[in-house]
Amino acid sequence: MKKCSKCSETKPKSEFPFQNKSIEKLMSHCKSCRKLYQISSRWKDIEKTRSRDKERYYANQEVRKESAKRFRKNHPEKTRATMLKSKYGITQDDYNSKLVEQNNKCAICGRDMADYGKIFCVDHNHTTNKVRGLLCDPCNYGLGFYEKHSDKYIKYLKLYE
Repeated sequence: MKKCSKCSETKPKSEFPFQNKSIEKLMSHCKSCRKLYQISSRWKDIEKTRSRDKERYYANQEVRKESAKRFRKNHPEKTRATMLKSKYGITQDDYNSKLVEQNNKCAICGRDMADYGKIFCVDHNHTTNKVRGLLCDPCNYGLGFYEKHSDKYIKYLKLYE
């Protein structure tokens, strides 16, 4: 147990960040107080903070890109989960439920995902962002083109009836 110098609360040592990890020296204030301090100090001079952050980003841009590539390669399931959540607002469990609902088949052509050999795309309405179903690549591309040019497709097909 250790007493925080900021909030004066006695907390477990695990609640204190390391000042020097090699000799296991802890900081005098807890992680919660440290976080509040960092947030307030960043907002004191936000333009200076943004400028410094931008300089650091560009100075280490290649290292950051390589690090991100390694992470994506080593953690594909986390990368996919993040993409599903940010792009479509669904979790991997939601995706799996939809796949079970569709009997592991493309919602349009009925191709089995095991036979297809790739995971299905998440089809969604681009206006409402609501997920409609899971599609194989050819159906997803075809539907995308049809949505953009449906009037042209209909006009063309009527020409040759």
